[in-house]
Amino acid sequence: MRGLLKNAPEAGKGSRPVIISLPTANGKVERFSVYSAPVIEKSMADRYELGSYSGTGIDNPYKQIRFSTAPNDFQSKLFDATTGKYEFIEPYQQGKECIWRIFHYFFAFLNIEYLNQYFDKKKNYNF
Repeated sequence: MRGLLKNAPEAGKGSRPVIISLPTANGKVERFSVYSAPVIEKSMADRYELGSYSGTGIDNPYKQIRFSTAPNDFQSKLFDATTGKYEFIEPYQQGKECIWRIFHYFFAFLNIEYLNQYFDKKKNYNF
């Protein structure tokens, strides 16, 4: 995968995404179209072999992914717009053998006006 990602272009006119496959929390492997999405200067990224990427699901176009790579690291955040759930892949143990964990996380989005009314009645907190 690292070889594919090395040639991933930035999103823009005429660029073609790289196709990668990643495991998901439900035990499936899904495909994503990915572009380079740098967050640091290119010379520093090249020097330390760092990469940052974003993409969209091919098997499920309602999934969006952001992930980063380093010589001994891979971390990702996947958002499923149909369920509102996030999935993460991150290292669980590093060393000679690296174990990765994949897990769900659900963020509840609350109406800010509701929160203000609730907390104003309780302790006068304001958001």
